[in-house]
Amino acid sequence: MKFLFLVTALFFTLLIGTAEAQDEKSLKTIMTELEADMEGIVRGLNYGDFGAVETHALAVANHPKPPMAQRKEIMTFLGKEMNGFKKGDTLVHNAALKVAEFAKEENYTKVVVGYGVLLGGCVACHAKYRSRIVEHFEER
Repeated sequence: MKFLFLVTALFFTLLIGTAEAQDEKSLKTIMTELEADMEGIVRGLNYGDFGAVETHALAVANHPKPPMAQRKEIMTFLGKEMNGFKKGDTLVHNAALKVAEFAKEENYTKVVVGYGVLLGGCVACHAKYRSRIVEHFEER
């Protein structure tokens, strides 16, 4: 009976682990989705669609994390710079939440100003880290 229980538990552990692994996205995929969401915010602003702005801003704020192996590789690669990288991610997260909040209020001016902060966070991170990270992963 214990053997059957252990086999069943192992089966479900592997099944759940496989499903979770399939849900993980690479950093490149996540960045491509973030680009689409940033464009979605602008498109929503252009059409006065605050619902779309809110949806895309929340998607930016709550973007998935890359697989643990890729995160560890980035942490190792950036070393002491990882703290700055994390601060940039937190800035983008918080700015996106603000954009979503302002969109919910349908406050066009605050959304635009908030989007400027959000975009500035993205651009600052890209200027500092993007080319090195891309080059590092392309070498693999």
